[in-house]
Amino acid sequence: MKELSSHILDLIANSIEADASVVSLSVEESREKDSLDITIADNGCGMSRKKLLKATDCCSTRRKERHFGLGLALAKQSAERCEGSLSIESVENKGTTVKLSYRYSHIDRQPLGNMAQVVAIVVSNPDVRIVYRHSTDCGSFLFDSSEQMQKIDATFPLTSRELMAIRQEVEENLARIQSENH
Repeated sequence: MKELSSHILDLIANSIEADASVVSLSVEESREKDSLDITIADNGCGMSRKKLLKATDCCSTRRKERHFGLGLALAKQSAERCEGSLSIESVENKGTTVKLSYRYSHIDRQPLGNMAQVVAIVVSNPDVRIVYRHSTDCGSFLFDSSEQMQKIDATFPLTSRELMAIRQEVEENLARIQSENH
């Protein structure tokens, strides 16, 4: 995967497959601390201890249509390649939290990618509420899809105009918190 946003979208897809109705996405970028931390937490079905131990094994998956899953394994490899890590906490019938950390300045760290697109894709699913927090050394913002849907008075299915408004809202907030030399 060329961008971290692809890993993020894949991990959110895992949350949705685990019947999550709320997905919390947090991105913390700090050039000063030389760190990039990404956390995805959900209220899905969670994993047993046995499944949790195999979660980053590329030969293990919950999917029925194929017998291997690469999302967590690739995300872990990506983080470790950049002097970072992946950790997973999960409780059956409660949810799962996946944390990825990267050394921000590492030469092999992929760019974050189009987070506004990630949010727009997730928001288009009527069964999932996404709460997206993003912080940098210059500020932070919070996007909550339920609040945004009320703000733009939208109902499902969303129109392309509504999705563009959501995407633009996220893009403007991301631009606001980015440093001048970013």
